Amino acid sequence: MSPELEITRGNNAQRVLNEPIYREAYDTIEKRLVDMMASAELSDEKGTHLRHLLTAHRTIARYMEQVMLGGRLAAEQLERDRTLAERMRDASRVLRRA
Repeated sequence: MSPELEITRGNNAQRVLNEPIYREAYDTIEKRLVDMMASAELSDEKGTHLRHLLTAHRTIARYMEQVMLGGRLAAEQLERDRTLAERMRDASRVLRRA
């Protein structure tokens, strides 16, 4: 994947994670799953199923955070590469003048 695409994906993931409606949905679903797991009338099978759902729910958020971080890292790398290229260009200009 190109650094530019990683940056775009990272920015999109960050926008989603920062959206109030996403946060509200995430928090509401997590609370509901936890509340259901705390229920006294929970069978072992249902408890296992709810734990799997909660794990999957949290995995989605971690994935989005990883995409966001990947975009940040790609942007930082591009900036370092650009800066290095600029320094090399400047050094080349100085050598040509000498």
